[in-house]
Amino acid sequence: MYIFDSLTHISLGKNILWNYSEANLNHLLKEMENSLVKRAIVCHIDPLEPGSRKNFVELISNSDNLFAFGTINCSSSNEIRSEIKELKENGYIGIKVHPRFQELPGHGDWLVNILTEAASQDMVVAYCTYCFNRLDKVTGNPELLLFNSIAKVPESKIILMHGGGIDLLRYSEIVRHSNNLLLDISFTMCKYAGSSLDLDIEFLFQNFDRKICVGSDYPDFSPNELTTRFHRFSLGIDDDKIKRIAHLNLENFLNINTLTF
Repeated sequence: MYIFDSLTHISLGKNILWNYSEANLNHLLKEMENSLVKRAIVCHIDPLEPGSRKNFVELISNSDNLFAFGTINCSSSNEIRSEIKELKENGYIGIKVHPRFQELPGHGDWLVNILTEAASQDMVVAYCTYCFNRLDKVTGNPELLLFNSIAKVPESKIILMHGGGIDLLRYSEIVRHSNNLLLDISFTMCKYAGSSLDLDIEFLFQNFDRKICVGSDYPDFSPNELTTRFHRFSLGIDDDKIKRIAHLNLENFLNINTLTF
């Protein structure tokens, strides 16, 4: 059994958020070797390291078990179309939408445009649901924008990253009724250890095993920390459920074959 980590990040050396000595590719691969994590999505967030999209995907393409998601500029529908096409041609398999880091508004048609174009290119969208920020940075209603946009593009495939954070159970009920959604609990699974969310995650492992995936949000949390938390919630859970949560759900959602050892 292995874990497919739904969310990791690395730096190419000039990232304004993550220290290169802790968040480089070699360090991530070494961490994976010493944990249950054998596959990972690696996200490139352009505002944190501008102009490095192509170098980024070329670097991680050397590993068969790393899969690239990238961000795009959301200023116009034409630009969205052009940049998604470019991501696809460069080898990215998905699009990361990070409203906080990208300073995206909580209104408008930009997300509908992304979902529409992503669906046409057969790419998955990973949307960050952690919307907490300084109050002067919040515009519109990001959650309402998200749900309305999903409803308008039912053919799109979307991973709801972090599962809504402290609203985890509420987001699980939304995902329950939508075949095109997958609930990711990266970051949330490690961040809130010891809180009441542990009970919610236990519930999801037992009762929602076909609709969730797990991740570290590396370098915020390591593959080893993810492994430890995964073991904690796996106690007493059927093997088939554990395999789905650990890797099968995400592999099926991305149309990626399962690893054989």
